Amino acid sequence: IEFSRIAKRTGDQGLGDGDGGYLLDDATQQEEDPDSDEDADPFESAANLRYLRLGGIGKEESESETEADDSGSEGETNIHPVFDPMELERDPWCSLKWQDEFGREAYQTLKRGVDEHLDVDNVALELTTLRMASNADPGRLKVMVVAFMLEQIKIVEGNVAGQKKAAMDVVERWGELVASICRGEMIQALWRLQQLCSLSAYQSVFGAVVSACYMEEVINEDTIKKWHALPESKGAEGSNMNKLWKIGQSMLAALAQDSDDEESEEEEDEDESEEEASADETPAPKAKSGNPPTGAKAHPPKSEEEEDDDEDDDDEDDEEEEE
Repeated sequence: IEFSRIAKRTGDQGLGDGDGGYLLDDATQQEEDPDSDEDADPFESAANLRYLRLGGIGKEESESETEADDSGSEGETNIHPVFDPMELERDPWCSLKWQDEFGREAYQTLKRGVDEHLDVDNVALELTTLRMASNADPGRLKVMVVAFMLEQIKIVEGNVAGQKKAAMDVVERWGELVASICRGEMIQALWRLQQLCSLSAYQSVFGAVVSACYMEEVINEDTIKKWHALPESKGAEGSNMNKLWKIGQSMLAALAQDSDDEESEEEEDEDESEEEASADETPAPKAKSGNPPTGAKAHPPKSEEEEDDDEDDDDEDDEEEEE
């Protein structure tokens, strides 16, 4: 049994002169207690426990080192790296690197969501449940989902249209998760996005990501305005934070111009509608002279005989007046 082998000096075995080396032998045979139970677990032997304390794990050294790099070195006391809020403030990318229980399980949940194409609502529910069960800091999870979404975006050098599409594809898929986990704190989430981009190669992606978030209604114009007004978002002049802040400033100017154009179009449409309404309410032209006034009873035209009778009546009236 590999776990129970320990080193013996080769000099004692007649394999070399003096202190020529060591030979691995079965510790259970060398230190077997005659009074012990024959069915005792060899893994519980004192020799094996010493072997484990010395670092033996029954695997090749290269494989052991690889796993230590992947999962973080726990050390002899099995202590995982501890969440440090100050470290999070300095480098939000560390939210994806902590190897404590919550950090590992939350990141595995996010990766499984990508690999298995899980529904965003299910991923959000699992992360929220995990955070509550672990009593983890809520802010830590918020930074993690923003960093994870950004990490999924492919950087497309020298192709603005391609970069916008790459950002839009990811935001369409994961923007809802960020909106769900960061609900009510999207201004802070946008600031974290700025910070993450400023500390990495994603600096060139910031504008495309913010634009995609706006188009997908993850954030709105008011959110961008309030983020832009934060003192910490402006950064020092010439810094990466300041450069990204100016990108946001340009976006706000473009949004304001679009709003002005929309208002002008709306005013023009309202003016046209009023003109059409006025045309519909214009009164009909007045009746020509000779026509009966409005409301008067109209008479049909008289025949020639009736006109002759009228003339005769008029003549008789004239004669009577002369008499």
